[in-house]
Amino acid sequence: MIALYINGRQESVAAGSSVADLLRQLAADEAVVVAVNEQFVPRNLHREQLLQAGDQVELLSPMEGG
Repeated sequence: MIALYINGRQESVAAGSSVADLLRQLAADEAVVVAVNEQFVPRNLHREQLLQAGDQVELLSPMEGG
């Protein structure tokens, strides 16, 4: 297990987890936008982007506005 931060809260995930694995673990909405260490991670890279100990992950839900 590795420790990282998700929206400011410390959480643990299995070593070798990808962004896609994390989203599945959290049962996150498919529309969520992900940033790791202040860098946007495009959806097509969620399976490839591996998480590291200490990473700062931000999960953002899209909002309607105008």
